[in-house]
This record gives sequence, structure tokens and C-alpha cells, in this order.
Amino acid sequence: MQQNHPLEIVLIGGFLGSGKTTLLKRLLDWEIAQGVKPVVIMNEFGQLDIDSRLIDSGQIEIRRLSGGCICCDMRLALTNTLEELAQNTPGAHVYLETTGVADPAGVLEAIAPVAKKGKIVVKKVLLVYDASLGEALQEDQYTAQRQLLMADLILINRCDTVSPEEVETAVKQVTQLKPDVPLYRTAYCDVDPAELLAGESAAEYPSATPPSTDNYRSLAFVVDKPLSRKCFEGWLSSLPSDVLRVKGFVRLADEEGLWEVQTVRQRHTLTPFDSLARQRSVLVAVAHPEVADSLISGLEECAEDS
Repeated sequence: MQQNHPLEIVLIGGFLGSGKTTLLKRLLDWEIAQGVKPVVIMNEFGQLDIDSRLIDSGQIEIRRLSGGCICCDMRLALTNTLEELAQNTPGAHVYLETTGVADPAGVLEAIAPVAKKGKIVVKKVLLVYDASLGEALQEDQYTAQRQLLMADLILINRCDTVSPEEVETAVKQVTQLKPDVPLYRTAYCDVDPAELLAGESAAEYPSATPPSTDNYRSLAFVVDKPLSRKCFEGWLSSLPSDVLRVKGFVRLADEEGLWEVQTVRQRHTLTPFDSLARQRSVLVAVAHPEVADSLISGLEECAEDS
């Protein structure tokens, strides 16, 4: 009977900081408004889970796969999770957000064993492409562009952070690789979810050598003491270009509550985060290996005595 009620999966991919979780939140709000309780599989490259705290409204089911990438070293964990969901919640709407360094081709290959049993239907492969990637290192542009190859639909996001000329450059890069795929220029992934999910996916299940994430390293920082805002923002602003992403939550000295931190290639924001708990500062960074070990010293200098 389960064969008649396969899981419906939407795969969301895109490079670090492109806006995947923003898109996911929009899609989940849309599902919940229709009375659906979706399932989310969150894959975090590092050991600490940050993004699920941003989407957990109590109206969704979340499965967390942390400490690796489901396109390569965590493929089996993804396959097993999907088998379990297909067994226990046949027909569920599943949203799968990959890490920012994942190759969707590897993720689709991990899905394939369950899909070939008729337990899964890939509804859409959505790819979020950062319009500001022209500022990125060449090796990171290559990773981001490789991610485009399996997309059914592409959002060129963060168009509000760059000039119109840079947006058109990004459009040209994308259309050269995927000329026949629907493309949206967006800020904050602001597109009607019903439009994004209409139609069927053309996704295939490739068989290839597993991609490698060896060029990226994830670091986790947990700081018990509150941080000096001036020192912390200075630390964020001084990060080298090899630091691609920093996200998490911090306590700031002489300020109430938690602050959500979002940093993408030297651009950072601090936003008040609703939380009743008085918690430690928790940050995750993704960087190229050669600079990773030097990051912690500057952050420790920002910790203040309570």
C-alpha cells in the first residue's frame, strides 16, 4: 500500500549563504497554511545544528543529519532516513536542505535506492544561486556553478546586495549552464511557492564518483561569556576571503537576549532572536582549510567577564 503513497521530496540546494533556509521557511509557511505538516531533513556540514532553530515552529517534523555532507560521506545516513520516513509516514511532504558545499547530483544518487522502490517521488530540485558570487574565489564559483546542473528551477537570489550589472552577469553565468530552466531574480527568495512547485521534476539519478568536500572545513565555536559587540563586529569584518560563511547565535555584553549572526563573505548582520533561554554563544564557520585554525584566537579576545 505504501507503494501508492510515496514521499514527495523537494530538494533545496545552493552555495553557502545563498538563501536556502530563507526559501525553505517560505515553503514551510505555505505548506502549514494549507494544513500540511511537512517533514524537513536538515543537513549541516558541521557538528552543530544552527538552521533548524530558525525554522522550528513546532508545526513541522525535523530530521537532523550533521557532521558531514549527504552528497558524499553521509549518503547512507540519508538513504536510511528516507527508508524510515517512507515506512512510517508514507505520502509525507519532505523538504531536504543540503549543505552549502553539497553537489545535488550526489544527493540524488543517495535518494535513488529508495526512489527505485517506488517509495519516493522527487517533486522539484530548487537551486538558490547567489547574485554576489562574482566576488567569490574562483574555486567557490566552480562549486556553486556545478550545483546548478541538476536544477529544475533556479532562483538568482540576493539581487538586492549587488548592482543591476552584477545581477545580469549572474544571469548570464547561469543561463550558459542551464539555458532551458526557469529562472527568477529574487531578494530573500520572495517567489510564490505554488509557482515554484508547479509541474514535475526532470531530475535524474546519476551514477558517478562521489564528489569531495575536502576543500572546505567546518568549525564550531561555543563561548560561555558574553561578547563585546564592537570587538565581535570587528572580528567579523576582518575575516579573510577564505572564510565563506559564519552563522549562529551570540550573547552580547550589556545587551539582552540572543542575537542571530549571518555572515557571507565579509557582509554580516546581527538580528535580535526570540529566545527565552539565556544561552551561550554558538557559531559555525565554513572556511578553506588553510585559514581555519587561526579563527578562534580573534573570537576569544572578544569574550568579556560577566
